[in-house]
Amino acid sequence: MPQPQTILLPLSQYHLDDVANIEAASFSTPWSYQQLADELNNPLARYVVLLADGKCVGYGGGFAVADEFEITTIAVAAEHRRNGYGALLLQGLTDKAKETGAETMYLEVRVSNEAAQALYRRFGFSEIGRRANYYTQPTEDAILMARSLTD
Repeated sequence: MPQPQTILLPLSQYHLDDVANIEAASFSTPWSYQQLADELNNPLARYVVLLADGKCVGYGGGFAVADEFEITTIAVAAEHRRNGYGALLLQGLTDKAKETGAETMYLEVRVSNEAAQALYRRFGFSEIGRRANYYTQPTEDAILMARSLTD
């Protein structure tokens, strides 16, 4: 079976329906369509969508502040997971972070999300702390991870 053609694009109004659907299916406390749309006008925000054969299969984003970049979200549609799309999104966000002049990237991840933690470690992230009861529905600690972009 041939590999799908993939392309990473900046998030636009055109992709908001797909992104909102992936968000709602991926997280227990998802951002609303309007919250996602508001990010299009946030000068600190950097969001990308991943298309595979023209279909939105994932997205990710974060904020660039001073010399730091914080990933706020990254998700792949359930039916497209385990195909390397998360890695493509994370690489795209890393490139965006470098474009902003960021020296360090940060993110939080649920303690139970071992698949995401493994991906982040492959990209050079390491645990630097924990946030007690950070997540709700269910209540769970977050692992705070960081990665230097200057090494």
